[in-house]
Amino acid sequence: PRYRKYIKANNDGTYDLSLNVTGTQSGSSQTTVSPADIVVVFDTSGSMSNPMGDNSRLEVAKTAVNSMAQHLLMSENQGKDSNIRMALVPFSTTAGNVSNFTGNAMDIVSAVNGLGADGGTNWEAALKAANAKLTSGRKGVKKYIVFMSDGDPTFRTSSVRTGTDWWGRPTYDDDDRRGLPAGVHGSGSSDQYGANLSSAVAEANRRGDATLFSVGVSSDPTKMRGFADQTKGSYYSATSTDELNKAFADIIGQINRKSSYKNVSITDTLSDYAEFVNANFGSNDVTVTASKDGNSVDLNESDYTVTVSGKTVKVTFADGYELQDGVTYTVTFKVKPTQKAYNEYAANKQNDDKTGYKDVLGADNTDADGHHTSSNLPGFHSNADHGAKLGYTVVNTVGDQTTETPGSVEYPHPVLQVKTGKIQVTKDWSDGAEKHGNGSVTVTLKQCNAQGEDCKDVNRTVTLNNQGQWAGAFENLAPGTYRVEESRVDGYTASYNPENQLVTVTADDLWAAPDNNNMTTFDNVKTYPVTITNTFVAVSALPMTGGATTRDWLVYGGGFGLLAALVRIGYFIWRKRRLV
Repeated sequence: PRYRKYIKANNDGTYDLSLNVTGTQSGSSQTTVSPADIVVVFDTSGSMSNPMGDNSRLEVAKTAVNSMAQHLLMSENQGKDSNIRMALVPFSTTAGNVSNFTGNAMDIVSAVNGLGADGGTNWEAALKAANAKLTSGRKGVKKYIVFMSDGDPTFRTSSVRTGTDWWGRPTYDDDDRRGLPAGVHGSGSSDQYGANLSSAVAEANRRGDATLFSVGVSSDPTKMRGFADQTKGSYYSATSTDELNKAFADIIGQINRKSSYKNVSITDTLSDYAEFVNANFGSNDVTVTASKDGNSVDLNESDYTVTVSGKTVKVTFADGYELQDGVTYTVTFKVKPTQKAYNEYAANKQNDDKTGYKDVLGADNTDADGHHTSSNLPGFHSNADHGAKLGYTVVNTVGDQTTETPGSVEYPHPVLQVKTGKIQVTKDWSDGAEKHGNGSVTVTLKQCNAQGEDCKDVNRTVTLNNQGQWAGAFENLAPGTYRVEESRVDGYTASYNPENQLVTVTADDLWAAPDNNNMTTFDNVKTYPVTITNTFVAVSALPMTGGATTRDWLVYGGGFGLLAALVRIGYFIWRKRRLV
C-alpha cells in the first residue's frame, strides 16, 4: 500500500508527527483498474490456419484476444492516466505492423480481425518488437507481454556462430536458407543449432520487470515450456478452444485482480531525541482520521484501537477490517525534542560540527504540506531505527481463488530541530576600566540542578579584557540552570546581576524568541545578560617610607603591593618599638 510519514513544526517547540496508509481495492468495481501496459504478441504464421475444433487456430486466438481487450479496456477508463492500455505485435517470418497503445477495446478488435496466417515463426523478432513497445510506454506502471505461438521458432534476427570452416575459422548462420528477408536467419523448419530458441530466450530476458505469459496454441510448440522456464514466465498449454479461453481468463484475472489490505497496524517508537509533549501522554492524545480526495470519511472508534506503551504508539485496525479504496488513514500525535537532543546539539556545536546534527538528514517527502524543516534537512531522527512500521495482510482474489499474504514496511525518518541560547557577560569596574587596561579576568561557567545547587564545572570559560571591552559570551547553551563565577580579583569585591549568579535557560524561552515562525535561526536565539561589578576595597592610609601610603600600594601594586604594604607596616611598628 501507499504510505507516508511526515512532520510539522509548530511555533512552540512541539512537532506534529503523522503516519498514514492509503487503502487500495484494485478491480473492486467496473470503474477501478490498476494501470498497466500490455503487449499481445500474436503468431500469424501459416500453421495458424490449421484447425482447432470447429475453427482455425487463428480464429480461436482472435476471439480470445478480443475478449481480453473487451474485459480490460473498459469504456469508463478511456483517457484516464490510471487505465489499462494494450498494443498488438503480429509476427511470422518477421514482426508485422505494431499497433499503438490504446485504451479503446475496438482499436484492438479492429487490428486483430485484420490479421491473416502466412509465413514462418520468428519468436526473437516478435519479442524484440514487444520490448521496444514497452520501453516507449508509460513509466511506473505494470507491464505485461502475452506471447502466443502455435509452433517452435524457425527463424531469428540475430546472426549466430554455427561452426568452423576447413581452416578453423568461425562460420555464422550455416542454417540460413536462400531468399530470406534482410536481417532474418534460419532454415524455416528445424532449429539445428538451437540458435532460434536461444536468441528468443535472450531477447525475452531483456524485457525488464515486465511479466511474461507464454501461451502454446495447440500441442505443436514443444519448446515453449522450456522457453517459459528459461525466461521465468508463466506457461499455458492450450490444445483446445476451451483451454485457450481458460488460459486467457486466468491471464485477465492476473492483470485485473481484486486486491485489498486488512490486519493493518501502524507503529511508531520514538528515538532518544523525541518525547511525548506531556508526562501523562495516553491514547486520547493520538488522533486517527480518514479522508479521500481531501474530504473527511467517517471512521468509527470500534474500527481501531490505540495503545501507548513507553515511547511507542500503536494503532491496530479491527480484525478483518479492510482499508477502503482510495481512503487515507492518518495517525497523528505531538512530540518535542528531549533534553538529550538539546545537550547533544550544543556539544556538537562546541566541537565545530557545522550543523550540530552530525550530518543526519531527514528523508525525502517527510514534510507536512507547506512546511520545510525535514526533507533533506539536518536534524535528529524522531523515530528509533526500525521503530516506525506499517504491518498489513494483502488479500488477492483471482476468480474464485483468494490468497492472503502478510507484509510489513518501515516508514522513512523525519527529523526535528532544537534551539540554543547564550549568556552575555559584562564587567563593570567601580574605579574605571581605564586603570585595568592590560589586565584580564577569567569567568567560569558551571551547570547546576534545577534548584541551583550541586553546580559542576563544564570546562567552559571566557576571558574578559579591555580589548574585548570587558565583555564575553557563553554560546550554544542547551536548556538548563547555569552559574557564572568570576575568578577572585585582589583588592576588589564582586557583585552579580542576577544576585544569585544563576541563569535558567528554558526551551519555552528559546522557542518564543524572534524568527521562530520561519525556522531559520537555531543558534543563540535568546541572550541572557549577566553583569559583574568589581568594587575597590578601601584601606586606611598609613605612612610609608618616602611618603607612600598603604592605599598607594594596594591601588598601584595589586597583590604584590598588598604584601609589600604589610611588610612595611611591620617594619614601621618594629622601628617605633626600638626607638622607645
